Amino acid sequence: MMRKFLPLSGVLGVALMLMFIITGNQSYAQVTTSAINGRVTDTKGENLPGATVIVIHEPSGTRYGTTTNSEGLYNLPTIRVGGPYKVTVSFIGYAEQTATNIFANLGAAATVNIQLSDGGTQLTEVTIQGTRDGFTGQRTGAATSFNARQILTLPTVSRDISDITRLTPQSNGNSFGGRDSRYNNYQIDGANFNNGFGLNGNPLPGGGGVSIDAIDEVQVNIAPYDVRQSGFSGAGINAVTRSGTNTFSGSAYTFWRTQNQVGSKSGNVTIEKPVSSARTIGFRLGGPLVKNKLFFFVNAEHIENKGAASGAVNLWKASENGASNPDQNITRVRRSDLEAVRNHLINQWGYDPGAYENYANDNSEKTTSFLARLDWNISDKHKLAIRYNQVESSTPSLVNGNSGPYPRSTTANRVSQLSMAFANTMYTQKNIVRSLTAELNSSITNKLSNQFLATYSRIQSVRTSPSSEFPMIDIGDGTGYPNNYVNYITAGYELFTYGNDVLNDNINITNNLTYVTGKHNFTGGVSFEYQSFGNQYLRSGTSYYRYASVADFLTTGTANEKAPIQFALTYPYAGQDTYAPAKYGLPSAYIQDKIQVNKKLTLTAGLRAELPMFLNKLTPNTVVDQLELLGTDGQPRTYSTGSWPKARVMLSPRIGFRYDVKEDGGFVVRGGTGIFTGRVPFVWLTNMPSNSGVIQNTIEPGSYAASSGWINNIRFQPDKYYWLNNPPAGGENVFIKNPNAGVPSSLALVDRNFKMPQVWRSSLGADYVIPGTPFVITADLMYTKDLQGVYQFGANRKAATQKMAYSGDTRDFYPNAASYTYNNRLGGNAGSVLTNTTKGHSFNATIGVTLRQTKGFYGSLFYSHTSAKTISDNPGSNASSAWGSSPNINNPNDLTLYTSSNALPSRIVGNLSYRFEYLKHLATTITLYYNGANRGRYSFQYNGDLNGDGISADLLYVPNSASELNFATFTSNGVTFTAEQQREAFDTYVNNVQVLRDSKGGYVSRNAGLLPWVNNFDFRLLQDIFTNIGKQRHSLQFSLDIMNVGNLLNSNWGIQQELITGSNNVLRRSAVTTAGVPTFQMNTVSVNGQTMLPTTPFRNVTTTATTWSMQFGLRYLF
Repeated sequence: MMRKFLPLSGVLGVALMLMFIITGNQSYAQVTTSAINGRVTDTKGENLPGATVIVIHEPSGTRYGTTTNSEGLYNLPTIRVGGPYKVTVSFIGYAEQTATNIFANLGAAATVNIQLSDGGTQLTEVTIQGTRDGFTGQRTGAATSFNARQILTLPTVSRDISDITRLTPQSNGNSFGGRDSRYNNYQIDGANFNNGFGLNGNPLPGGGGVSIDAIDEVQVNIAPYDVRQSGFSGAGINAVTRSGTNTFSGSAYTFWRTQNQVGSKSGNVTIEKPVSSARTIGFRLGGPLVKNKLFFFVNAEHIENKGAASGAVNLWKASENGASNPDQNITRVRRSDLEAVRNHLINQWGYDPGAYENYANDNSEKTTSFLARLDWNISDKHKLAIRYNQVESSTPSLVNGNSGPYPRSTTANRVSQLSMAFANTMYTQKNIVRSLTAELNSSITNKLSNQFLATYSRIQSVRTSPSSEFPMIDIGDGTGYPNNYVNYITAGYELFTYGNDVLNDNINITNNLTYVTGKHNFTGGVSFEYQSFGNQYLRSGTSYYRYASVADFLTTGTANEKAPIQFALTYPYAGQDTYAPAKYGLPSAYIQDKIQVNKKLTLTAGLRAELPMFLNKLTPNTVVDQLELLGTDGQPRTYSTGSWPKARVMLSPRIGFRYDVKEDGGFVVRGGTGIFTGRVPFVWLTNMPSNSGVIQNTIEPGSYAASSGWINNIRFQPDKYYWLNNPPAGGENVFIKNPNAGVPSSLALVDRNFKMPQVWRSSLGADYVIPGTPFVITADLMYTKDLQGVYQFGANRKAATQKMAYSGDTRDFYPNAASYTYNNRLGGNAGSVLTNTTKGHSFNATIGVTLRQTKGFYGSLFYSHTSAKTISDNPGSNASSAWGSSPNINNPNDLTLYTSSNALPSRIVGNLSYRFEYLKHLATTITLYYNGANRGRYSFQYNGDLNGDGISADLLYVPNSASELNFATFTSNGVTFTAEQQREAFDTYVNNVQVLRDSKGGYVSRNAGLLPWVNNFDFRLLQDIFTNIGKQRHSLQFSLDIMNVGNLLNSNWGIQQELITGSNNVLRRSAVTTAGVPTFQMNTVSVNGQTMLPTTPFRNVTTTATTWSMQFGLRYLF
């Protein structure tokens, strides 16, 4: 369903007016070009003012010109990315001098110093090599760049931009420097290309960007002190697309793989390989429309992944006896139970839930992308580039992991060794992304230049389900409720899919003016960004039922029907449009001066002012606005549902330096300090109009106690609105039909004083070229302090008055819901508030060596250490899950600093590539990529809710001895485990894990656990057969990519490990006294089909996700 939220002409008019005033809003990095600068001197080192400098981009004939100033300096700030360039300098009375083979990196400056000889004697032609590597550019902070050769020679099967950026030493997946990946900013040709709404972990809209075949260069900036770059508190990832040249060139290509190109051995375990296939076809073509004047480039690509390659594979099979065996993908869910549930749904309710095995293996994931670009050299002074691209994708997914009303199942996801789901619980994400960019670069005079950039994009994301309208049903295993609910079977319409539709429009207009005089390079700019979101979000829109056991569910529709243990529903009020709007504007103004203090020292100082503002009005819910809740200081207060955060100017001053010790780029010390302002996923903001009870109401109890007054009067009904129209006894004030009828059962609010995330970041680095070699040693230190960190706060939770009383565990204890609920008109866990904190910091140290491109070789090897502390990692795509899913000791409002899940203590990353030509018509390229790191972090928690706060996210207390804990005997799959056996096993488990041994007598911190270190090697082979036809080379290229090639050589190499219990929980609470003394049971594991107690935390992953995979490719190039 297409919705219109953007009055385009009106917004453009406002944007054009605002573009030239300072009061404005936040703008994001708009760096799409490179620069060439330098100094012209005579043989005595004296400056030569007035020398003529002509720079020509040799592939396209694009010409730039200027003259040196009184200091002998010249600067061309907005030239095409790449090269090679030729720089020619002339001056009356001196011989003309030329420098060639110059490459200019994205967002950086290539420095070309020229010395002229007098008397008409020309010096030897200067050849500048190695500038592709970015080290002769004038970066001040931590940054990496990747050119087209590196992009197309790195091993990849996904052809994703993350396969490029993973070479950044400070990266961890899509996270950089220990920061949340949602705080990054991605741009393509200056246009924001983000998953700005933030509903999933993919950083790009629609699950992907343009084809990597269309990308000319990628730059990752973590600490740039250029105030033009903004919009991130993590990293700015900038990419520019290819352009046409004076020579027609192009490529047609295809890549393919099937299940036969996937490994089947994890250690000694043979893995079942489901049917799968992946195919990519595409082409690119560029050339001149008018030589030296007008150029075109186009790229089109289609990717189709089927079966296991689609990412939605489900290998789990039902158990015949209730015992799981992960090595054989057998769950603990009995086939007889699945058949009973399926037959009951069909016979009693007329609903076929679909298959429960192998159903995901026929899915197909499709992505089609197209890009077209025109470059027009209007004159030597004016260059225009226009680019259009679109991406359409369709991605199937398995049912959501464990979300739903609190308390949630914390032991495992709905599809795992402990739980199974029917086919109709799947969903498909369909995305359409369209983007248009226009950029005009003008050299007005020798001192004055201008960049004008305008971008527009539209992103629509819709979820669909294979199911007819029917409630979603979770069924427990019958043993854990109410203390430790563990999901067992799931059926029905996926709870986040019904009516889920997001439409996002983005407009950005930016103008940068650069003025060079003497030693100063002034840049001033204004920018206006407009974003419009329409979000329809009806979680549990077809209704949601949770049952304690299969036996309870099988009574539905009968005379002896048992009530569910939890229920949820979102429904619109009559006459209301369920698309929650948000219109956001960001005007910015900035100025900076880059000062060439002397031949060694360059300083950059600037100030950016941004004014984040919301441009649409909200309809308040007066009932909620009068509701007394608590602030972060524990004092009573109210919140406004009709007000967005206040519009306030946010300043980002920055200063950076670059000191060229030897004046030749061979040893450079650099660094700086400054403030960076970013943004949050907008889903956290649109949660307020969606969940303030104005346009719709969400019944999602925050605990079992919150629904205890009416849940026993609920009976299963396929009609989603049955209980809305026929409220159960006790629920009359819950199933309300208009905003004035009562308080919604779930609220998501935003603090009026909320600010976009802002950090203070400082760095110090050095680059040293080993004399006489192509090797560069690089070291970087970086420290980041949160000025405006982001977290969710539970506003209806009061302080505990009781502590737990066993062993040394003295955490807060809540004997009932009333003990943590502040205002009884709302559930204690049902009111989250988006707000800020100044707590949080990170540190990163990196050292490594780069082999600059020489004689066919290039490569790098880096070590990086990262530590980061946060209040919360905000582990959820909506406000409720971002708040309640953070592991804690006392309660979810715990403001203790913990290690961030994004920070890996150590990472080693490297690559080495070599290309050589032989026999006149053959060329071979070999590339090896290495990554060594822990697979991730995790927290040691209890299964279920230990302290009674209604949230299953309690961190583990480790006693000095298991004898201090009460254990209860239990039987699992016919095996009985006594209390003494559990004590012995728990002691062994603790002693086998260093972080647990070190935590004896205390609590294990959040994210203290580290998954084992993995050494992973990826390999790429390119074999070219070429010949010249006329003056142009034509090549046929065969490619072979092998990911995790070590596992191909030895089935024990490159194997990932996972938590043996299927989760991070080893203990569960079986009971607790009113005095806060719990009784525990250990969670069991299955080893070779045998049920036993865990004594070690890890096991090998036994799916094809950990084995080698191979992809073939064929390409024609000319």
